[in-house]
Amino acid sequence: MNSKSGSTPKLRRTPLDTSGYLIVRGLEPSEAEARYAASRFRDRFQAWGSFGLSGYCAPTRVEIDALCGTQLLAWHWVAIYAIEDLLGAGLNVSPTFRTPHVTVHHCDLDQLMTLLDLTPHNVEENPYHQS
Repeated sequence: MNSKSGSTPKLRRTPLDTSGYLIVRGLEPSEAEARYAASRFRDRFQAWGSFGLSGYCAPTRVEIDALCGTQLLAWHWVAIYAIEDLLGAGLNVSPTFRTPHVTVHHCDLDQLMTLLDLTPHNVEENPYHQS
């Protein structure tokens, strides 16, 4: 993956709806994979100064189901968080790239992993998963 020290992810101007849910793909059961993905994000977007994981914002459980059946087909497991809980834990959640994509991020990788683990969430099997 090409990286540039001055690059940052594309941020959307529309503010994040903090009342919904955030789905982080593939977080569980392997923390090692999540650490690797967060490190790749940091390498790719060095100027942003954060380790980050991709996710999708969903205002309702119905939309979570729709995302699992479309955007998240490759992921066997998904972790579902209330966005307010992530923000309350000290994590950043930014609207990045195209709606409904978001990035949950923190400047310290260990803190990112710890706070994600400690923040209330559900890990669910994606019923639409396709290998």
